[in-house]
Parts: sequence; C-alpha cells; structure tokens
Amino acid sequence: MKSSDLVFGPYRCVGIIHKRAVQGLMMVGWSGYKGRSLKHRDEPILYVKYLETAPWNLREFAGDRIRYAGVGTALLREAVPMSMRLGMHGRLGLHSLPQAEKFYDRFMDDLGLDWNVENLRLFELTREKALKYIADSFVQEEG
Repeated sequence: MKSSDLVFGPYRCVGIIHKRAVQGLMMVGWSGYKGRSLKHRDEPILYVKYLETAPWNLREFAGDRIRYAGVGTALLREAVPMSMRLGMHGRLGLHSLPQAEKFYDRFMDDLGLDWNVENLRLFELTREKALKYIADSFVQEEG
C-alpha cells in the first residue's frame, strides 16, 4: 500500500508501507529545477531529492533474505506520471549516491560528476526514456 502523499511547499513525499513498515520513501521537488542535459537544458524537471529503500529490501544488506525487491523502481515509477501531470513530460533529475549509480545508469542519462553537489553523479531521465521506463517496468512486473 502506498502511503498518502505529504506536501511540503514545492516538495512531495511518497512512501510505500507494507505490513506496518515503511519499505521506501521518496521526496521530489518541482520548483526551480532545470534540466542540464543537452536535450533538455533549462527545461523544468521533477527533481528526486531523496529516494531510499529500507535496508531489508536491499540485497547488499539483506543478501538472500531480502523482503521486497523493486521498491526503488516502484517509487520512481510513481515520479514519472507526477512529472507528466506537472507538464514536465516525465523528465526527472537526481544526484546518485555511489552505490546506486549502476541502478540509475540502466535507464537514465549519466551527466557526470556534479562538483556543486557533494561530488555526486547527476542523472536525468528524458521524455522518451521516461515512457520507455514506465513500459519496461510494467513488462518486468508482469513477467
């Protein structure tokens, strides 16, 4: 079950709660964030400020005892239509922690290290890749 959305100014928090425990949280912002890729430079994007999966849902912590796989994917899948509703055409941006870079690199554009934000890699999801991401994630879910 997805928790109720919490709105704090230009931010929205979305969580997944199952069996009375928070399985993952995401905070997105939509005010003042602009794309940096060549394709979408200076166009508004939905910025994923925070995305976290509970440790028991991460293979590197839980090993074979992982409870629920795909929590991060489910949260991002919620962010794409949110971006669409806000007129941003599914475009997303985020700075990735090093341990999550391989995950984002599978479907987002890696724009390299951002020295202004704790030396983290900046990733963006284009309009075209957003549509593909949604379609692919539903196919994987059904398969």
